[in-house]
Amino acid sequence: MLKYGRLFHGPDCLVVYFGHREVQQHRARGSWIERLEGLTIVLKPDGRTVCTAYKNRSGLRGAGRKRDVLFAETA
Repeated sequence: MLKYGRLFHGPDCLVVYFGHREVQQHRARGSWIERLEGLTIVLKPDGRTVCTAYKNRSGLRGAGRKRDVLFAETA
């Protein structure tokens, strides 16, 4: 999953987002791929440890806001 999503560098984290574009690109893998749309995975900067994962179908803007709130509360 991580190698198929879009990778973004956030504040002290890496964010992998699997959106509509990725669903279209990988639709040949099966119909189950559509259920992954909106999946956001937040990783530590080393890229090996998952901090959290959640679904956010509102797109990247919503993913950025949610991630900023998440890290503002823990900092």
